[in-house]
Amino acid sequence: MEKQGHPPKMGAIGTNVPKNTEEKEEDFLETIFSRWRSGKTMRLTDFAVETGENKTHLRSLAKRLVNHGYIQMSEEVITLTDIGKIRGKECMDRHQLLTQFFQMVSGMTEEEAEKDACRAEHTISRAAMEGITNFLIQGDVYDRSYSNMDLSLFFDPGVYFMAMDIYEIERRSPRILAKEWDLFEPYACLEVKDGKSIFRLRQKESGNRRSLWYRSDNRWKQAASEDGEFLLESTLFAYTASGHFPVTEGTVTAAVTEEGREPLTLDCREINIHVI
Repeated sequence: MEKQGHPPKMGAIGTNVPKNTEEKEEDFLETIFSRWRSGKTMRLTDFAVETGENKTHLRSLAKRLVNHGYIQMSEEVITLTDIGKIRGKECMDRHQLLTQFFQMVSGMTEEEAEKDACRAEHTISRAAMEGITNFLIQGDVYDRSYSNMDLSLFFDPGVYFMAMDIYEIERRSPRILAKEWDLFEPYACLEVKDGKSIFRLRQKESGNRRSLWYRSDNRWKQAASEDGEFLLESTLFAYTASGHFPVTEGTVTAAVTEEGREPLTLDCREINIHVI
């Protein structure tokens, strides 16, 4: 019994979340299909013993599955319909594939992976499931795009040098380096500290003072500068991770102008950084 004045202990956020009725229905259908495929008897009492669930609760789930057309019941004997066999197999396939996937990518034990698979199988989209299946069968992965990403999630505190290019935005096949690229060192310095990450772009020695602008929320914003370097937060970039090459490209629409002059359309360029 909990001591008075002390709240009951709870799991971490995202754990011990109770299943809804639809999830319990799918779990029960998967259990029925597994038992049918093994040639075992299909009585409600047997399922209560096997799952440890209350018989009254299972009877309620069984009635819902009858309404869906997945099973038929005569007294306490359960029979899968044709559509019930199809749906039951889908549930089992998702569960098994996700279990394999979680073991492969996380090093989980089978028991740990199975617990996570039991929750994820109910909410995962068909497209995500097809991608996981394709990965498990062929090992293929797709190019992935993401934005608003703080690279301090992936890099330890420190300084990292990465190749940097500036391209003309309207010429992509092939991509053409913009004249502004000659104004900068051919690398960007990623600085990670205090849970933040910024790119530092260093100008080459020049007597002309310039401004660097970036496009955000459909408007131009001027980049901060420090000791001859322009600063761009890593969250400003859109990233594409290649499924075929060990390189992630970060891109941002930018412009370089004379100091203080706001960009015109013809000033638009693309800064591209290779995040290894």
